Amino acid sequence: METIKSNHAQDGLYDKADYLKIKIDEMRKTLKIQKDRILEVQHNSEFQSLEQNFKREIDEFTKEWENKFKFLEEQSNACDKALTDKHTKETEELYSYLEEKLSKNLKYSKEYLNLKSQEENLVKLQM
Repeated sequence: METIKSNHAQDGLYDKADYLKIKIDEMRKTLKIQKDRILEVQHNSEFQSLEQNFKREIDEFTKEWENKFKFLEEQSNACDKALTDKHTKETEELYSYLEEKLSKNLKYSKEYLNLKSQEENLVKLQM
């Protein structure tokens, strides 16, 4: 069309050249609008794809985090149980050691024995 327009302009057919110029401008506008629409569709498609990828990555991260947290929680519970068992065993060993080492025949102090006899006498008096 450009060549036809320039031929008409050279031949002196200015009306046809102006008409072709208008047509060319309209075609350029239409082509630009079509390109813009195509770009908009591509943009929207890419944007949706990016959103889906982002959502998938977040979901994967969340699952991985939950798995790690669950593993750490199980490990922590196992350590707590092991420590509790160890403390229980050590406490039992300490009690058995103390029972073995402490004499079973206790010697009470003179003051304690006096207080004990006073208590017994008061109990007899109240009866």
